[in-house]
Amino acid sequence: MKIVPPKGRRRLATRDGLVTDGALMPASVPPADRRVRFSYPPLPVVPSLTPNPRIKVHVVHEDDHVVVVNKMPGVVSEPGRSHKNDSVLNGLLAHDGGRFAAKIQRLGEARDWGLLHRLDRLTSGLLLVALDAESYDLLRADFEARTVRKTYLAIVRGELRAAQGEIDAPLLETSVGSTRISALDPRGKPALTRYRTLRRDGRYALLECDLVTGRMHQLRVHLASRGAPIAGDPIYDVGGRARPQGRRPDDPFLGLHAWRLAFTHPKTRAAVTVEGEPPRRFTEFAVSHGVWEGARGAKEGGFRSQD
Repeated sequence: MKIVPPKGRRRLATRDGLVTDGALMPASVPPADRRVRFSYPPLPVVPSLTPNPRIKVHVVHEDDHVVVVNKMPGVVSEPGRSHKNDSVLNGLLAHDGGRFAAKIQRLGEARDWGLLHRLDRLTSGLLLVALDAESYDLLRADFEARTVRKTYLAIVRGELRAAQGEIDAPLLETSVGSTRISALDPRGKPALTRYRTLRRDGRYALLECDLVTGRMHQLRVHLASRGAPIAGDPIYDVGGRARPQGRRPDDPFLGLHAWRLAFTHPKTRAAVTVEGEPPRRFTEFAVSHGVWEGARGAKEGGFRSQD
């Protein structure tokens, strides 16, 4: 009787048992006229992403190693339990005939398919995606070292005590019902936000904010805790407290846009700065509340602050 194991499996049947990678597994030898069948555990299934051409992505910077996408509000950054196929990554796989797909799929789940950071579903703005393992690892280290600069535009309702400053307050992730939120809590992780007022008109102001750390809902909680919640925020109210779920709007607008991203290129190590225009609903809200004129124009010197 000759037993031939599947290719790649170093197993050999002997009279005394089964030799597996040099180890003897005692077993009785069946009669020669009986067929021997081996069963092996199934090979692990490597998860992959599904391209979705219905998710439109706006690429604002690309080269052989990285791509920067300007995310629209209402779209999640990555697949999850409730959004398996309608994330920015699903759209990026289908973008322009799928020319990024092979590189992103090759990175796999272990490297988040190249996605270096995330934005809330309602937040618009720039997302950085690596296209190879070396670039991902280098940029991941830069994010951990906080050398990547993330600058946001925020429309707030209310007035901060100072026109510019910083908010240094730890945040703790918790839940209210089925919603994950962040709360001010000395037991939480360190969180630091820097801001400056670009223009104010009555109850509303346009701020430029640097996210020094990257905690969940950090800008939303920090600004609300200082009496200036982000316009339209469906969760956080004055004081940074979460609203009861029943009082949240069905079609929320969030006046928060990840406007500028500055990082060191993983291959050339040159400084790269990318800017992404806010969506129309953001600018229309800013114009209608008098905080856009005199502050608009994402140019080399940044948005002009109010004189």
